[in-house]
Amino acid sequence: MVNFNACVAGSPIAHSKSPDLHTAALAVLGIPGQYGSVELTENQLAGHIDAHPELVGMSCTMPLKTTLAHLAHERNWNIDPTVTATRVANTFVNTPTPSVYNTDVAGIVGALRTSATSAAIVGSGATATSALVALKELGTTSVDIYARNQQTRADLAQLAQSLGMDAAHAGLESINWDHDVIVSTLPTGVDLDVPKRLTATVLDVAYAHGSVGEKARDAGAEVISGLAMLVEQAVAQFIHFVAVTGRSLTSEEVQRVTVAMYGAVHLTPPITPPKGGSWSPSH
Repeated sequence: MVNFNACVAGSPIAHSKSPDLHTAALAVLGIPGQYGSVELTENQLAGHIDAHPELVGMSCTMPLKTTLAHLAHERNWNIDPTVTATRVANTFVNTPTPSVYNTDVAGIVGALRTSATSAAIVGSGATATSALVALKELGTTSVDIYARNQQTRADLAQLAQSLGMDAAHAGLESINWDHDVIVSTLPTGVDLDVPKRLTATVLDVAYAHGSVGEKARDAGAEVISGLAMLVEQAVAQFIHFVAVTGRSLTSEEVQRVTVAMYGAVHLTPPITPPKGGSWSPSH
């Protein structure tokens, strides 16, 4: 049986919570192994993968997500539909023919756990693209995209339309907060004019003081921490990594892993299963 040996890679990486999450999952199931972290930039990624065949997998954070997707195409690896749709990958799995996934989609589906007819995405980067695909899985038919960069928000709106969604885009000064769900992918410190009363469910991908979620919570919105997304996408990664060792997790084991990971970041785990196609007992 292959030993569990995985890591998270990116730059900067010291702040990553992924080692805490995966170490908690290994502990709760009694699986021997290790999950570390490594500082890597884009031009170091391929070499690191080649130099470490003992890895069952790797979680990739910024700035490696686009690079990993490109590497998968160059080497004819197995490419999950989430990568095809979003053009980024955050998970390398060392199967006989390596595989790549974008588990951020499952992370957003799992964090929201609710259907939404209308939604808004604030921001237009890689995470915003994952949010769009996740919202499609959750049944969203209409989405507004708000971002400073006119080209990237227009590209995201075009992707939404290709997925069969009605889409419009505008600048941050024009945000319409009247939606079922609002996903903010903005970094901490961006000052938005949030209305005094807000009824939407807000997923704030940033999980730090000064983020959009703080203002939304003060306005009465149900705010979901970006840490929930982080946990849910890590659960999906962990299932893939464990499978390389020859072990297939049961739904009960997946639930135990989920609870352990939520506990590792001091969050209470949700009690309802998420909706959408990304999450299942095998994520």
